[in-house]
Amino acid sequence: MRISIVFFMGVLICSLFSCESGRIDIKPYYFPLDSLAEGGTEGKVYEYRPLNGNGSQKHYWFYKTYVREGTRYLTGVNYDAGFNIQQMIREEVASNGMLLADFRVYAYDTLGNTKMEIAKVAQTNVFPFEVKEEGGIFIMEIVYTDPTDSLQTMTMVRNRHFEQLSEYSYKNKNYECAEFLTNELYEIDHKEDGFLEYKGTMKELYARDVGLIYYKKEINERITLEYELFDVYSMDEFLERQNE
Repeated sequence: MRISIVFFMGVLICSLFSCESGRIDIKPYYFPLDSLAEGGTEGKVYEYRPLNGNGSQKHYWFYKTYVREGTRYLTGVNYDAGFNIQQMIREEVASNGMLLADFRVYAYDTLGNTKMEIAKVAQTNVFPFEVKEEGGIFIMEIVYTDPTDSLQTMTMVRNRHFEQLSEYSYKNKNYECAEFLTNELYEIDHKEDGFLEYKGTMKELYARDVGLIYYKKEINERITLEYELFDVYSMDEFLERQNE
């Protein structure tokens, strides 16, 4: 009986402390950094498909972690439905969250040649490991020249705001999720054709021990994109599908 009382008091004290601090640990909801380093080189491919069933709009992210000079990094390579590289990112695993260290954009000219530009990273915050219950804003900003048009400069700003802990039903199983509302701003500045601006909002759900499992993006209140994680598999299997 005494042990039960002590245990109960401990839980009560921890609960009260948590309420007073008002902070939530959401690191387990980001991509599983440990398993992505499995075997030291393997990594995993995350395949995303639109919920409207249009398979031609599916895309892939290959994630892998590694350590260099005592710092841990997560790399991500984004492929479109035709297995063409679109983006390559590198994020630093810091004590308080994920910080964008490198962002590369790929495009293809009329002859099919690959063009690449390294973006300037102006704001580094990708994903926090600890948030307040009332949320908080985490800003990422990059600026780069269009790989196929040197006269065009692109700016992308993402303001990610923690909303709440929620649940999402995926493959007949309920997953605990960290839910974010992200405001996006895209600016296109062309020296000859002028200036364009696109604004969007995105709901993101990061499932515990899985990573990004669902997102819904609305652009200029006219275009809606809704994606769900379809599968997770090895790079070997990805290459087999590419060969097929």
